Amino acid sequence: EDPELAAALAASLEEHTQQQQQQDTQQQESSQQQQQLPPVPEEPAEGADNVITVAFRLPSGARVSRRFSKADSVAVVQAYVVQLLISSREMKPGQPVQLCTQFPKKVLDQMDQSLEAANLADRSMLSVLIL
Repeated sequence: EDPELAAALAASLEEHTQQQQQQDTQQQESSQQQQQLPPVPEEPAEGADNVITVAFRLPSGARVSRRFSKADSVAVVQAYVVQLLISSREMKPGQPVQLCTQFPKKVLDQMDQSLEAANLADRSMLSVLIL
């Protein structure tokens, strides 16, 4: 029929296919990053030694707190937050999350660092940002 129309349709289909492949690749990379997060251990008992309570200000404005061992890594805390946000449908799996202290403002980006080494004190408040 019309060769120009056929060429335009083929070009449009090719462009759409490439965009879809790029989106799929980005989603796979995000999923791999989340799959690399460690499992979240049981919450330590209240009053146990070497335990701190961390409060989180979620993107929805809600506040949640949980106890962690001072030896837990920043990655464990991030894994907890990711699970919480996905289960509450505040975010989709694969979206990156950033944790930062309130004052002084500091991004917690060293995932292998312990909470003690990150200087998180008991009753610290962390802001949670979905990037």
